Amino acid sequence: MVSLLENKIGNDEGISSDVISPSPESFGVGVSISIDVMQVIDAVARAIGDKADREAFVKSLLDQLASMTNGQANIMIFNREQNCEFNPDYNRTSYGQSVFNGIIYGAWVFCGGERFVNQGDGGWINWGFYGSFDREGNTVQFRERSDCQKS
Repeated sequence: MVSLLENKIGNDEGISSDVISPSPESFGVGVSISIDVMQVIDAVARAIGDKADREAFVKSLLDQLASMTNGQANIMIFNREQNCEFNPDYNRTSYGQSVFNGIIYGAWVFCGGERFVNQGDGGWINWGFYGSFDREGNTVQFRERSDCQKS
């Protein structure tokens, strides 16, 4: 079970970043590990920055967040310079954003069954997602994750 621990950091746009914290029970020991979504985004951006490869950035960020949540959360990475339809429950969602190669990317980590509609171009340079979902074209319907909970 992954537990998402809220630790909001404000920014100019009123969007907040949260910390993801797997519960100690998920490891069978009394240790808690916290993951700062913004820190992961920035580390991936720095590692790939010289290559100017947006596809590699999105894939790497998605892989890192999936790994750090033990694959137990839903994840959406999206080019914020495109339009989308997405209104997650921010009481149950961790969010962070970063500029990579001049493009603003948002990263959401959540447990709930949210619907995301990409109203722009697809492809790895603009979006990537992970978790339990059904996809039809540019619409992704995520399923509630029973192994993940916001605390």
